Amino acid sequence: MSSITEQFPRFRVNTLNTTPVLLNNAVEGVDYIMMRLKTEAATIAIRDIVGLEADDLTEVDLGSAQEIFYGIVPDTPFNRKQVEANNSADWTYDLLFADAAEIDVMFPITAIICSVEIAANNALTASSPLKVTTAGHFDLAAAGDDYAARSLAIVATGIGTQIIAAVLFGYGCIIN
Repeated sequence: MSSITEQFPRFRVNTLNTTPVLLNNAVEGVDYIMMRLKTEAATIAIRDIVGLEADDLTEVDLGSAQEIFYGIVPDTPFNRKQVEANNSADWTYDLLFADAAEIDVMFPITAIICSVEIAANNALTASSPLKVTTAGHFDLAAAGDDYAARSLAIVATGIGTQIIAAVLFGYGCIIN
C-alpha cells in the first residue's frame, strides 16, 4: 500500500469513514456549487471525481483525463442514505451507487480542499500536480497533462490506493 509519509495536521486524512470529503470551510455558492444529478452507470462511489456525461446534462460519470468540469461526490446525508439504499448495507466509501441513482455532486468554483483517492504507485511531494484517471481517482500528472488538483501530502511509492488531502481546482483556476 502507498504510505503517507507526511501530512498537514489540519488536513490529516485516513481511509476510514471518519474523514470527510470536504476538508475546509468552503461555502456553497461561493466556493462550490452543489447539484443533484443522476449516475450514468453503477461505477460511482462517494469521494470519486466525476464529470458531466457527454450527451446528458442530468447525468455524471466517472471523471477522466481532459474533462472540462470536474466535480467530487461528497459524503452528504443524502448521498449516505442513497448508497445505503442502493446496497442494502451501511454506507462506506467503498459502496457504489446504482445506475441512474440521484446523488449530490460538488463542482468547485474556486480551489477547495478535499480528501481524494490516488491510484497505486504514486510518489508525491507536497504540491505535486494531479490528473484524473478513468477510475475517477487521481494520478501524478506529467508535463503537458491537464492538472485537476495539487497534492497536500508527501507520499512514498507503494502499491494500492491512498486517501490524501488535495486542492481540487475550480473550472478556470487550473494552475499548471
